[in-house]
Amino acid sequence: MFSTRRGLSDFHALRSAITRRPQDLYRVAFDLLHLDGHDLRDMPLKGRREFLQALIVTGGHIQFSEALPGAGDAVYHLACEANLEGIVSKRLDSVYRSGSTMNGRKIKCYVEKEMDIIGVQLEAGKPAVVLMADRGRYMGGAFVTFQADKRQQL
Repeated sequence: MFSTRRGLSDFHALRSAITRRPQDLYRVAFDLLHLDGHDLRDMPLKGRREFLQALIVTGGHIQFSEALPGAGDAVYHLACEANLEGIVSKRLDSVYRSGSTMNGRKIKCYVEKEMDIIGVQLEAGKPAVVLMADRGRYMGGAFVTFQADKRQQL
């Protein structure tokens, strides 16, 4: 994710930089699945990350994603307080498996807020999209997954 001067992620700035200033981008690496023709996916994450860290040259455009020690709930709350999108956590002893597993989680930050519904977009076979406003200002849309009878009422 592209970061602002304050160090916070900014998705729109990232999209702009990809097309306008790709030389200014830094990549952040957090896992290594293959090395010199060897499949590392059956190795625990901790070992894969040690190999990865040894490969990354300090000061380059690829940076190593440092792990944050401690309880996941504390890290999550700090990330949300900093207005980050969320956190990704993985078990250090886990081997790599594609798809959803119990070894890793992506947990997004969210804010609950009451808003006015100003419209609904319905498309066959898809959840309804509720268009919302806050004090008369359009704030965007959100998918809602009500039961069929509640969806119809909406």
